[in-house]
Amino acid sequence: MWSAIVALVIVQVPEVLAKKGDAPPNKAHVDLEVQQLESSGVETVNVIVRTDRKVDWAKLLKTLRTHGVIVTRIAPRTNAIAVTISTGDLAWLETVPGIASISIDAPVTSAPLSAQGLLTNTGSGLIRKSDLRALLGLTDTDPTGDGIGVAIVDSGIAPVSELSSRVAAFYDFANGKPGLATGLVDGYGHGTHIAGLVAGSGALSGGQYAGVAPNARLIGLRVLNNEGTGSTSDVIAAINFAIVNKKSLGIDILNLSLGHPIFEAAATDPLVQAVEAASRAGILVVVSAGNVGTDTPSFSNASRTASVRCNGTLSITTMSPRRNVGPSTCAI
Repeated sequence: MWSAIVALVIVQVPEVLAKKGDAPPNKAHVDLEVQQLESSGVETVNVIVRTDRKVDWAKLLKTLRTHGVIVTRIAPRTNAIAVTISTGDLAWLETVPGIASISIDAPVTSAPLSAQGLLTNTGSGLIRKSDLRALLGLTDTDPTGDGIGVAIVDSGIAPVSELSSRVAAFYDFANGKPGLATGLVDGYGHGTHIAGLVAGSGALSGGQYAGVAPNARLIGLRVLNNEGTGSTSDVIAAINFAIVNKKSLGIDILNLSLGHPIFEAAATDPLVQAVEAASRAGILVVVSAGNVGTDTPSFSNASRTASVRCNGTLSITTMSPRRNVGPSTCAI
């Protein structure tokens, strides 16, 4: 009889404890790259923490810093915090209240291009129609970007004559900078190329190589260094800055011709969610789909969201095999 009672108690104890004990803490989503690094033996890792929208920021930041976590970037408008943390503390970080997901602060890159590849051809003095505008079916009577502000999130904008008069403001976020207002600079060239496609005046080519919106204002947000690389947290900081300063700087459009490989679903990807935040703020976000071919996933994570995604061609049917369609259904 006693053995039966003991057996009954042993069976019932776990059930009683489960009812009276606290519920297990919610664990944040962790992307695949962070999961691998967690067991790789690497001492520290740079990650982006996305928060719940109702989180107490002051309390969360105090919790992180008290635990020895180094906070490198704070972007409240995109619900993101960039931190450096030991891999041994990642398991703890997953259980901190208010944290929704943990993602790798991945390097971002763009394709290499010459700094002035499209801006140094001298014209013969003949005023010609823009080849780019003609390709898009635009005539001289169609809009040319008057009153429109386009923020170029890239490697910068060089002080070339085709663009200098178009740039209304320039801020540097590369290598962790806090968005310093500086003179025009582009040590890599990709951002200058993109800016030329958007708003190049065409003066040096008699109008032949004018941008698609030659009268638009440009706002340079530098996030890539002289090697054409940067970090996701720098890009998110620039997007956060654009949202905060949308009205004061007149930012209508945000261009992101950069990206990184896909490590997680769009719903938790911090770069995708930053783009979503900009879209909700009323900014039209234009992103690239990548240059790595049609048989691979989209190069730019930002292209997996509610934005205009560019393939580098006028239509899908005429798309170059080097251009990506990406995993989403919207493309131009």
